[in-house]
Amino acid sequence: GGFIVFYEDIHFGEESTDPGRLVPFSLSDTGETVYLTSGNGVILTDYRFKEKFGPSLEGQTLGYYFKPSSGTYNFIAQQDATLAQQNGAPAVGPIVISEVMYHPSDDNASEYLELLNISQSPVRLDDVEKAAPWRITDGIEYTFQSNVVLQPGERMLLVEDLAALDAYNLDPSLKKFQWTSGRLNNGGETVQVDRPGPLKDDGSRSYVRVDRVNYDDEFPWPLDAAGGGAALRKIAEKSYGNDFINWTSSAPTPGKAPGAGSFALWAADHGNLTVAGDPDGDGRSNLIEYALGSNPIVPEAGPPFSYVNHGQNVQLGIGISLDAPDVDLVIERSNDLDSWNPVDLTPTEIVGRIQVRELSLPIGERWFFRLNACLKP
Repeated sequence: GGFIVFYEDIHFGEESTDPGRLVPFSLSDTGETVYLTSGNGVILTDYRFKEKFGPSLEGQTLGYYFKPSSGTYNFIAQQDATLAQQNGAPAVGPIVISEVMYHPSDDNASEYLELLNISQSPVRLDDVEKAAPWRITDGIEYTFQSNVVLQPGERMLLVEDLAALDAYNLDPSLKKFQWTSGRLNNGGETVQVDRPGPLKDDGSRSYVRVDRVNYDDEFPWPLDAAGGGAALRKIAEKSYGNDFINWTSSAPTPGKAPGAGSFALWAADHGNLTVAGDPDGDGRSNLIEYALGSNPIVPEAGPPFSYVNHGQNVQLGIGISLDAPDVDLVIERSNDLDSWNPVDLTPTEIVGRIQVRELSLPIGERWFFRLNACLKP
């Protein structure tokens, strides 16, 4: 549970004959490999651990993100620096991969990637200051055109074949581009969105990962996306995406908010409910009942999220309905009931049609929590 911190201007190095002497060093912003070894004086012994990290933006911190779904880690950019603390939440966005059609059931339909701007600001997909474009790499290759801007909540498509999009009945105003080369592998693929990073020593441009998805056609990834006509859909679009637990399968909705109109149909089935109404008087609006997968006319006892006290920390949990794709549901916290900030919960498992999301918080401070739900644009 303890931490050791190495700063930029010191390290314990082999250059010194004194094992306690600190020797200057630096870490490259274009990526490199760091080694941790055990030693006896200046002699390295049998323990060795290494981590290879990629390019990063100025002020960006990299760290381990634990994925409970698979018990594995990714070494990625963090939202905030957590010096001598447990690592914080992963940085997500501003552009994410939100839908993937990698194996259409119709031979005349096109493969596609859907990209979404999850931020509150317009995002230009070329860096004016660096005079370099964003790009897609790995499974397919595409370099974004100049002056392509995604507005907050806007979606765009990268497709294998622009001429084969008629099967999807797209909005004429949707931004769509055909990728340069490659295909989405039916047996699994890694697809990555990059933005321009710092220059390398040789003068070439490095690229910083913005989002990555390493999908598969085998369990635990959704099987009906493997040629069954379904697309892969990101469950919580503002959460970390390179984890099977945050993906489900659904009918293709390229360029559209998933499940558009689903709340309206649900509300009609339950008696023409309004978004803010609360017919059972349990303190949960109809929109929150819909997002949780609960019954709007049967009162629920207790808070809509769970607490488990583990002594030094409390585990906070909530279940999100996979049948409510057109709503964003977030937990917010405050220490003064005035200023509220979203809490990042990690998906841990899927039970039936509910995705379970959890977060461990230290005990010692007073916090208030609330649920906030809104329909996607």
